[in-house]
Formats: sequence, structure tokens, C-alpha cells
Amino acid sequence: MTTQVADPRVAVLAEIEACEESFPRFLRHVKIRDANKGIIPFELWSHTIAVAERWQSGVSCMEGKSRQLGFSWELAAYDLWVLLFRQQARILSISLGERESIELLEKVKFIHKELPPFLRALPAVSNQQSFGIEETESLMMALPSTKNAGRSFQASIVQFDEFAFHPFAGENYDSTRAAVADGGQMLIVTTGNGATGMFAEMWGDPDVPLEKHFTGWSSRPDRNQEWYDTERSAYIRRGRAMFFQRENP
Repeated sequence: MTTQVADPRVAVLAEIEACEESFPRFLRHVKIRDANKGIIPFELWSHTIAVAERWQSGVSCMEGKSRQLGFSWELAAYDLWVLLFRQQARILSISLGERESIELLEKVKFIHKELPPFLRALPAVSNQQSFGIEETESLMMALPSTKNAGRSFQASIVQFDEFAFHPFAGENYDSTRAAVADGGQMLIVTTGNGATGMFAEMWGDPDVPLEKHFTGWSSRPDRNQEWYDTERSAYIRRGRAMFFQRENP
């Protein structure tokens, strides 16, 4: 009796197809850089899976959140997933400033570098402002929030990281809205910044054509009331209770 040995190439091809079909599946292969732990697998918490499924569906949405919940890394992973598996995609990412826009694009590149070899692809362009994949001809542009950022850019996805703090949030939203009005996706990901400003106005406006989702501090399974009380007291002692509440709603 002859024992047949499974061809590992078949398993690899099946995994590539599974990742192409499912962004949550792709996240199983994502590694990120942690300031304390070094290079680690991306945490698949329940809220990160829900966010992944939501974004893959193509819905445009506002993600209100607390700090340190993995959103920036997940956004970078989503960008890379689109670049790797969608033909001719155009992603426009607008961040608070030049440093933040460079950092987000660096996260995309880092995730790509740490992927298993069978998921990596040859970059067509890679610099401080753009990253593209040769095979799919998809491209991401990362820009700081300036008055004319993104104007005239045709995009499949327009995304804003920490939108509530953008100095030209209104101008950027208005100038890029047309880019996704005919079937594109807009993602606004941010912590709050008080009761006024563009983000607060949009969050409270029922006519804004974006789904609104909130993910609070307790969404991380390694946080509990003791964590919250300890962190809050550290800010209260410095007279910064309002700042803590903004960062950890």
C-alpha cells in the first residue's frame, strides 16, 4: 500500500486563496512591532475581527475609539491586503501631519516585510509617500492633512487616521468625498477631541452617509476596572482627568 504525501504547494495556494477571500484570515499572518515586546503577531481580539469584517464588506464608516486598541496597525494591514489582492486599487491616506503619514505607510511596509514569503509581492514603488504592488498595479498614497491634501486624487479608498485632530478636517473631507461617491470606501478612524470640531459634528449628524461604530477602552481582554482606575488616578494626580477621558472613553 502506497501512502500519498500531500503536496505542500497545494496547501500554500489554498492559503493564498483563503487570504484573498478573507481579510480576517489574512490577519492571521500579520506581525506588528510592539514597543515593549518587539515583533509579535497581530492580536485577533473580538473587536479586531468585527472591524476586519466590516471593512472588508466595503462599507464606509467612522470608527470612534479609545487609544491602543490596534486600529492603526489594522488599518495598515487592511491597506496592504487591498494592495496585494485588488487590481488597480488606489488608496489615499490622510494623517494628522507628515510624521504621522510616514509612520502609517511604514507600518504597511513593515507588515509586508514580515509576511510569509508566499504572501509577499514585488513592490512597484516604495518611498515616504507611496507604496505600490507591481502585480496588481495597486497604489497607496500617504499625505499629511494640508488644505489641499487629496484634491483631484481618484481613490478606491479614502482614509483618515486621527481625523478629530486634523487641522484641515473639513477641507479634506469635502475635497475627497467625491473620490468615493460612486462606490468607493471612506474610513475615518479616530479618538475623540472634545464636543466641537468636524468629527464631533459628523458623529452627531444622522444624515452623514457613514456607519458609526465605537470601540471603548474595555474592548481589550487584558484590561479591567482595576486597569482603568489605576490609569485614571495617574492622570487625576496631575490634574489631567479630562485628557484621560478623551483618550480612554
